[in-house]
Amino acid sequence: MSHAERAPRVITGRQVLFGFIASFAVVFAVNGYMVYEALSTFDGLEVSNPYEKGREYNNDLNAMAAQKALGWTSTINVEDNGRDHDARLVVTFVDKNGAPLKLLRIRAGFIRPVVGGMDQSKMMTETSPGRYEADFALAASGNWIAQISALGSNGEKFAEKKRVFVHD
Repeated sequence: MSHAERAPRVITGRQVLFGFIASFAVVFAVNGYMVYEALSTFDGLEVSNPYEKGREYNNDLNAMAAQKALGWTSTINVEDNGRDHDARLVVTFVDKNGAPLKLLRIRAGFIRPVVGGMDQSKMMTETSPGRYEADFALAASGNWIAQISALGSNGEKFAEKKRVFVHD
Protein backbone atom coordinates (compact mmCIF):
# COMPACT_ATOMS: atom_id res chain seq x y z
CA MET A 1 0.00 0.00 0.00
CA SER A 2 1.54 3.30 -1.03
CA HIS A 3 1.30 6.63 0.69
CA ALA A 4 -1.24 7.87 -1.80
CA GLU A 5 -3.66 5.12 -1.02
CA ARG A 6 -5.32 5.07 2.35
CA ALA A 7 -7.88 2.79 3.73
CA PRO A 8 -11.25 4.49 4.14
CA ARG A 9 -11.95 5.43 7.72
CA VAL A 10 -14.88 3.60 9.15
CA ILE A 11 -17.08 5.34 11.73
CA THR A 12 -18.47 2.84 14.12
CA GLY A 13 -21.65 2.99 16.13
CA ARG A 14 -19.58 3.28 19.31
CA GLN A 15 -17.88 6.47 18.02
CA VAL A 16 -21.23 8.01 17.14
CA LEU A 17 -22.58 7.16 20.58
CA PHE A 18 -19.57 8.70 22.38
CA GLY A 19 -19.78 11.83 20.20
CA PHE A 20 -23.49 12.17 20.96
CA ILE A 21 -22.93 11.71 24.70
CA ALA A 22 -19.99 14.15 24.72
CA SER A 23 -21.96 16.89 22.94
CA PHE A 24 -24.84 16.61 25.43
CA ALA A 25 -22.37 16.55 28.33
CA VAL A 26 -20.98 19.90 27.14
CA VAL A 27 -24.49 21.38 26.87
CA PHE A 28 -25.43 20.15 30.38
CA ALA A 29 -22.16 21.46 31.85
CA VAL A 30 -22.67 24.93 30.36
CA ASN A 31 -26.32 25.00 31.48
CA GLY A 32 -25.33 23.91 34.98
CA TYR A 33 -22.77 26.70 35.17
CA MET A 34 -25.34 29.27 34.01
CA VAL A 35 -27.88 28.08 36.58
CA TYR A 36 -25.27 28.24 39.34
CA GLU A 37 -24.27 31.81 38.40
CA ALA A 38 -27.89 32.94 38.16
CA LEU A 39 -28.88 31.53 41.54
CA SER A 40 -25.74 32.69 43.35
CA THR A 41 -26.05 36.32 42.20
CA PHE A 42 -29.81 36.94 42.56
CA ASP A 43 -32.05 35.41 45.18
CA GLY A 44 -35.29 36.36 43.41
CA LEU A 45 -36.51 38.86 46.02
CA GLU A 46 -37.23 42.36 44.72
CA VAL A 47 -38.22 43.81 48.09
CA SER A 48 -37.55 42.98 51.69
CA ASN A 49 -40.53 41.50 53.57
CA PRO A 50 -42.56 40.56 50.47
CA TYR A 51 -45.31 38.93 52.52
CA GLU A 52 -45.99 42.10 54.51
CA LYS A 53 -45.86 44.20 51.33
CA GLY A 54 -48.44 41.91 49.76
CA ARG A 55 -50.75 42.25 52.76
CA GLU A 56 -50.48 46.05 52.55
CA TYR A 57 -51.88 45.91 49.01
CA ASN A 58 -55.46 46.06 50.34
CA ASN A 59 -54.56 49.31 52.12
CA ASP A 60 -53.26 50.66 48.80
CA LEU A 61 -56.52 49.71 47.09
CA ASN A 62 -58.54 51.46 49.80
CA ALA A 63 -56.38 54.59 49.49
CA MET A 64 -56.89 54.62 45.71
CA ALA A 65 -60.66 54.32 46.15
CA ALA A 66 -60.68 57.17 48.68
CA GLN A 67 -58.60 59.32 46.31
CA LYS A 68 -60.99 58.62 43.44
CA ALA A 69 -63.97 59.52 45.65
CA LEU A 70 -62.42 62.96 46.35
CA GLY A 71 -62.78 63.88 42.68
CA TRP A 72 -59.56 65.86 42.68
CA THR A 73 -57.63 66.21 39.45
CA SER A 74 -53.97 67.11 39.17
CA THR A 75 -51.86 68.16 36.23
CA ILE A 76 -48.11 67.61 36.47
CA ASN A 77 -45.81 69.56 34.16
CA VAL A 78 -42.07 70.07 34.02
CA GLU A 79 -40.79 73.42 32.80
CA ASP A 80 -37.21 74.15 31.77
CA ASN A 81 -35.83 77.02 33.84
CA GLY A 82 -32.81 77.63 31.60
CA ARG A 83 -30.03 75.79 33.43
CA ASP A 84 -28.65 72.35 32.59
CA HIS A 85 -30.58 69.54 34.24
CA ASP A 86 -32.67 72.00 36.26
CA ALA A 87 -36.42 71.70 36.19
CA ARG A 88 -39.41 73.49 37.66
CA LEU A 89 -42.16 71.12 38.66
CA VAL A 90 -45.59 72.73 38.25
CA VAL A 91 -48.68 71.01 39.61
CA THR A 92 -52.24 72.29 39.38
CA PHE A 93 -55.12 70.91 41.44
CA VAL A 94 -58.84 71.26 40.88
CA ASP A 95 -61.74 69.68 42.73
CA LYS A 96 -64.60 67.72 41.13
CA ASN A 97 -66.37 71.01 40.26
CA GLY A 98 -63.27 72.44 38.53
CA ALA A 99 -62.46 74.92 41.32
CA PRO A 100 -58.78 75.32 42.24
CA LEU A 101 -57.70 73.56 45.43
CA LYS A 102 -55.96 75.97 47.80
CA LEU A 103 -53.75 75.53 50.83
CA LEU A 104 -52.63 71.98 50.10
CA ARG A 105 -49.40 70.67 51.59
CA ILE A 106 -47.62 68.99 48.70
CA ARG A 107 -44.36 67.05 48.77
CA ALA A 108 -42.96 66.54 45.30
CA GLY A 109 -39.97 64.67 44.05
CA PHE A 110 -38.06 63.29 41.14
CA ILE A 111 -37.11 59.62 41.05
CA ARG A 112 -34.49 58.36 38.60
CA PRO A 113 -35.83 54.99 37.42
CA VAL A 114 -32.50 53.55 36.26
CA VAL A 115 -29.90 54.97 38.65
CA GLY A 116 -30.03 54.99 42.43
CA GLY A 117 -28.89 57.89 44.57
CA MET A 118 -30.25 60.69 42.38
CA ASP A 119 -33.74 60.97 43.87
CA GLN A 120 -34.85 64.30 45.34
CA SER A 121 -37.93 65.59 47.12
CA LYS A 122 -39.09 68.87 48.62
CA MET A 123 -42.20 70.77 49.63
CA MET A 124 -43.97 72.77 46.92
CA THR A 125 -45.05 76.39 47.21
CA GLU A 126 -48.49 77.64 46.17
CA THR A 127 -47.88 80.42 43.63
CA SER A 128 -51.54 81.07 42.78
CA PRO A 129 -54.81 79.38 43.75
CA GLY A 130 -54.46 75.71 42.85
CA ARG A 131 -50.98 76.11 41.32
CA TYR A 132 -47.93 74.76 43.13
CA GLU A 133 -44.27 74.99 42.08
CA ALA A 134 -40.85 73.74 43.14
CA ASP A 135 -37.42 74.07 41.51
CA PHE A 136 -35.10 71.08 41.33
CA ALA A 137 -31.40 70.88 40.41
CA LEU A 138 -31.28 67.40 38.91
CA ALA A 139 -28.07 65.45 38.42
CA ALA A 140 -28.79 64.50 34.81
CA SER A 141 -31.18 64.98 31.95
CA GLY A 142 -33.35 62.16 30.66
CA ASN A 143 -36.22 60.07 31.98
CA TRP A 144 -37.46 60.76 35.50
CA ILE A 145 -40.58 59.97 37.48
CA ALA A 146 -42.26 63.04 38.98
CA GLN A 147 -44.08 62.07 42.15
CA ILE A 148 -46.46 64.17 44.23
CA SER A 149 -48.15 63.56 47.55
CA ALA A 150 -50.75 66.10 48.67
CA LEU A 151 -52.48 66.55 52.01
CA GLY A 152 -55.66 68.59 52.28
CA SER A 153 -56.76 70.76 55.19
CA ASN A 154 -59.16 68.03 56.40
CA GLY A 155 -56.62 65.21 56.12
CA GLU A 156 -57.49 64.23 52.55
CA LYS A 157 -54.68 62.42 50.77
CA PHE A 158 -53.79 62.44 47.09
CA ALA A 159 -50.80 60.87 45.34
CA GLU A 160 -49.75 60.62 41.72
CA LYS A 161 -46.74 59.72 39.60
CA LYS A 162 -45.92 60.71 36.05
CA ARG A 163 -42.98 59.78 33.84
CA VAL A 164 -41.34 62.94 32.47
CA PHE A 165 -38.34 63.80 30.32
CA VAL A 166 -35.94 66.52 31.47
CA HIS A 167 -33.92 68.17 28.70
CA ASP A 168 -30.41 69.61 28.92
